[in-house]
Amino acid sequence: MTPKEKAKELEAEFLKEIPMDLHLKVPQRWELRHEVAKKCALICVEKYLEHLEETRDSVCHMGKSIAYWRDVQDELKTTKKP
Repeated sequence: MTPKEKAKELEAEFLKEIPMDLHLKVPQRWELRHEVAKKCALICVEKYLEHLEETRDSVCHMGKSIAYWRDVQDELKTTKKP
């Protein structure tokens, strides 16, 4: 899975958890839901990166994993709203 695909997957997972206000089906609400989902995914990736960096010496091949999650993090930060 590419970093872009992982970023979209994480955002979609959080988006499922954000209720849709059926009375306010306006574009601003839709954009807000996506923005909150994206921020949640970004927090998740940042926490995961913190953990990886703290345990870097104890795990082999950690560099590739950290680089991958940094790319996912960059995708979440740079992708435009749907």
